[in-house]
Amino acid sequence: MASSEAPSKLRIAISGGGLAGAAIANALFRQPHLDVHVYESAKEFSESGNAIGIAINAQRALSMIVPDADNLYRRVQAMQKSSTRFRTSGRDQSHRSRGEEQGYTIHRAALLRELLAPLPQESLHADKKLEKIEEFNDGSLKLQFQDSSSTVVDTLIGADGIFGSVREHILGSDPSLLVDQENPSAFAQWEHRDAPTYVKDRVCVAGDAAHAMTPWQGSGAGMAIEDAVILGTVFSAVKTREQIGNALKAYDAVRRPRTQRVAESSRRTGRILSGLEDGVRLDFQKMHDALASRWEYIYDFDLGKHTEEALAVLERLSAE
Repeated sequence: MASSEAPSKLRIAISGGGLAGAAIANALFRQPHLDVHVYESAKEFSESGNAIGIAINAQRALSMIVPDADNLYRRVQAMQKSSTRFRTSGRDQSHRSRGEEQGYTIHRAALLRELLAPLPQESLHADKKLEKIEEFNDGSLKLQFQDSSSTVVDTLIGADGIFGSVREHILGSDPSLLVDQENPSAFAQWEHRDAPTYVKDRVCVAGDAAHAMTPWQGSGAGMAIEDAVILGTVFSAVKTREQIGNALKAYDAVRRPRTQRVAESSRRTGRILSGLEDGVRLDFQKMHDALASRWEYIYDFDLGKHTEEALAVLERLSAE
């Protein structure tokens, strides 16, 4: 049994210390009623890979969780983006949208360093691979790690990537799909498609653990940062442990439709760019027309309204 004397602060564990986990921690740790800890399975907090795109929608989200986001771009030497260019049938084609013109390209490790910097050192725990999640009758959770250590928390947010264990806890056996590749040995594009939920009781997934997507629209990191904003929003309204379940349901209600739409759109964009889309193939003009407006709903997104929708869902659930 968990202790009958509940601590004053809500205890939040984030499994995964990459960009998604660090962004979520930034959205939560400044709230005085929350005690936030990040558990990373690797021996140190780090990011692999080169650069990521931070489009205008991701910038709006980042500014809502990082007070000095404008200075952050200067510190990481972010590069301004102008357009997306690709070549087909011997011709250069350039795609440009308002959101992309205002976008940045940032090195992954540099962005992670900036997101980790403001977090209290005592809240960051490396070499903590999550092995088991045990639920108590009062709703609290015991997290068992590979090194035999454990902790008890009120809620768990899984930001542990494509092969993370938290998604399996929520959905059971739910393998990733390898997209349109006969021989994936050199480079694999993984995606999670159409999960029925991102939530189970007081556990949820975010970032790639919830909605891994192909890179064709450069939106994976942006969706994770938007996830962080909504988690920060709903937890700002949670004052008791009994409200946590509804907060996660509200997060799921608004984030799952948005992120799954982007994941599916990214997949189809890849098919268009690869000449695989029926009715388009390698026809230059048809490709141009098919791509013309595919980024607009991603960039021209009202995140403020999105937060209001999440709070409205939470209020409705709490009144039931």
